Amino acid sequence: EEIVLSGPNDPVCHSLRPQLYKLSVIAQATPQIKRQYISSVKLNCHKKVLMCGDGVNDVGALRTANVGVALLNGFGKEAD
Repeated sequence: EEIVLSGPNDPVCHSLRPQLYKLSVIAQATPQIKRQYISSVKLNCHKKVLMCGDGVNDVGALRTANVGVALLNGFGKEAD
């Protein structure tokens, strides 16, 4: 199951729907909402979570997920 937790780029995320099977989009998600959602999926659904983020505001969500994948160069700056 693919779920996109999007910050301000929700039009881009919604455009992915035709390309991905059963894609759910949660738009305008703050970093705190992303962390809480990932924690909830892990605890309540007993699923492993892979989080991909650009790192700029995703450090908490990347760390909360079972596997965090940081894209671009922003992650190193936020993690310091």
